[in-house]
Amino acid sequence: MRRGFVRGALLCVALVAGCKRESTDAKTHAPPPSALPSLVSASPRPPPCRALRVKGGARTETAPVVTMTPLDGRAWVTLEDGADMVVRHGVTAREFSLRGPGRFLPCRGGTEQVLVASGRVRSAMGTGVRPGAEFSIATPFGSLSYGDADVESNVEGSRWQVEVRRGSVASDPVAGTQGLPTGTLAGPNAVVTATGSANPGGLVANCENAAREAAAGAERVLAATDKATLGRDAALQLTARRHARAACASAEAGLDREKDSARKLVLKDQLIAAERLWRTIPLR
Repeated sequence: MRRGFVRGALLCVALVAGCKRESTDAKTHAPPPSALPSLVSASPRPPPCRALRVKGGARTETAPVVTMTPLDGRAWVTLEDGADMVVRHGVTAREFSLRGPGRFLPCRGGTEQVLVASGRVRSAMGTGVRPGAEFSIATPFGSLSYGDADVESNVEGSRWQVEVRRGSVASDPVAGTQGLPTGTLAGPNAVVTATGSANPGGLVANCENAAREAAAGAERVLAATDKATLGRDAALQLTARRHARAACASAEAGLDREKDSARKLVLKDQLIAAERLWRTIPLR
């Protein structure tokens, strides 16, 4: 009876965290992360997002982005100085705007998330709102998530400014970021300026640490001997998974800043392994 309850708790944690699972062997089953380009399967049809409006210069590595260009959640977009783009998620109708100069990965892996190496993101309050659904903005300094809020995020060099005009957002700064509290930022007109090194190697190490903690939490859930302990450990593991998801998204945003191509490939492999680790559901 306890075995079934424990499995149910782990599955509940995984479902709330929003990951898909596929069995791989008798001990663990770990889905590939949807975030990283080398691990993303064929794009869904229709593509998850579309550029509703584009003003100024915008392009991916292979082609320009113009009004109504589909965005598959795998291609980084570069916006020139003063360029502006409004993006709509094709499934949820969530909208947000990007402003250059900057580098962005909109709809990461098809999700309601945008990675920001540099540049400005503005929410569109009232769009795509559903019970329990959140949108997240991940930067090299940390992540923001919200259900419905009027928020603007601006990343420039070693500085990140966040303004919450209405509503509230949850903030999760990475280790080493100064000035951004962990928890809730609430409007009206809350303004926070954070600073940090945005070092790609440090960001990947932070992702790996968070992934290991999430994996250890899953093991603790399996080892729980009573319902009270199980409930506590399941709640802690859910929090650890959310933190690992945010930390690894921030690491991917920071990895776009790495100029050394060989170093970037090594860090990317580490990031892929960490993503797999925190998404893994151990079995007994």
